[in-house]
Amino acid sequence: MSKISGQSGIVFLDAAATISGASGTTTITIDFTGVHGLIAKDRIYIADAVGMTDINGYHTVVSAPDTDTITILIDETAQTWSSGGTAQQIIDITGWSLEETAEAIDVTDSSNTTWKAFLASGFTSATGTVEGFLLTGANKPALGTSLTVKFDMDGSNYYSGSGIFTSDATVVNIPGTEAIQVTYNVQMTGTVTPTFA
Repeated sequence: MSKISGQSGIVFLDAAATISGASGTTTITIDFTGVHGLIAKDRIYIADAVGMTDINGYHTVVSAPDTDTITILIDETAQTWSSGGTAQQIIDITGWSLEETAEAIDVTDSSNTTWKAFLASGFTSATGTVEGFLLTGANKPALGTSLTVKFDMDGSNYYSGSGIFTSDATVVNIPGTEAIQVTYNVQMTGTVTPTFA
């Protein structure tokens, strides 16, 4: 892989929090088995909830009244949660790129007369750039810490690995809304794994 990019998708951040209960019809209260780390306005992805399957998918956190409870809004459900489910913070992105490079060691010496000589070191690295939107006040990825990242292409196909968000910048404020567009640079810290359905 040299360089790949996408125009839309999702970046999944941090570890998923395990759901221990969900109730409601339009305002859904979701309980977790431990501290969820989410705040109001965070974007999340809920997966694998059994019974109340209407909550599976993408949502914005309406409130986080305590460390193990959040609320979200859905159109309506008559379903009853029975078990399972996880919620994970995401960034909705408008573009991303991922570049993998192999290191070459310069071994040029006085015997080389016109061309430099290089030797493959066997080391590979990858860096990425992510652009997306956050609501003002939502959690931003912590700079300098390792996060699990998925560069999503279409829900079934993605690249994943651990990476450090090394910088972020506000690109533009959107007049009349609470959204800000941000750009993140990511240094991947290990193998980038492709998953294709």
